[in-house]
Amino acid sequence: MGIRAIIFGGIGTLVETSELQRSAFNDAFAEFGVPWHWDRETYRYLLSVSGGRNRIRHYHSTQVADTIFPENLVRSIHERKTALFQRALASNRLESRPGVRNLINKAKNSDVRIAIASTTLRSNVFTLVDTSDLDTESFDVILDKESVDCAKPHPEVYFRCLDALGVPRVNAVAIEDSDSGVQAALAAGLTCIAVPGENTTQQDFSRAALIVDNGHDLERGVTASTMAGLDLTSCQELVASIR
Repeated sequence: MGIRAIIFGGIGTLVETSELQRSAFNDAFAEFGVPWHWDRETYRYLLSVSGGRNRIRHYHSTQVADTIFPENLVRSIHERKTALFQRALASNRLESRPGVRNLINKAKNSDVRIAIASTTLRSNVFTLVDTSDLDTESFDVILDKESVDCAKPHPEVYFRCLDALGVPRVNAVAIEDSDSGVQAALAAGLTCIAVPGENTTQQDFSRAALIVDNGHDLERGVTASTMAGLDLTSCQELVASIR
């Protein structure tokens, strides 16, 4: 049997949102009077830490040793960041990453199931889908932070996703844009394709079965993968070659 499911491992695999997220963090810090500004290099480093609240805690630990950032402030900043991020999504009406819609459409036409297996907030997932050129009807299963007890790199979200899809892991492929996501997919026994985003290109994707070639955006001076060359046939061949 061939490929029966394609699982997008997070909102960043669907739409490039990293810079909007960084901006939302910085705006939230400013509103709460926290004297932090995460530049691009800092944020790229922090993306190795899973979860926005954990990033705030981790960054604090690197700035002030042996102190604890007040948990109520962590929660309040992150909630405000989430609201600012979702507002930015709605006002920008972002397009999906190159190749995403084509891959989804071809998969649906071939009875291949499509899922999102994210461990970000549910509101982030649905706001992104609803305010981009995607639609919730394209996805057979959508999982988020509320669906699991453990965030990535723990594989729980992938196990739950496979169960919900009713597809064996040997007939599914995961698409991830972070090293923690790749780790989660591999721990669940899935074939994983890495598609680095503009702020995750420096992460270690060496364990992925395939790393999609990067395309350079000269206008913005960033490097991010395009999925334009990733189609259903290439996913099918990849799964077959590994199994």
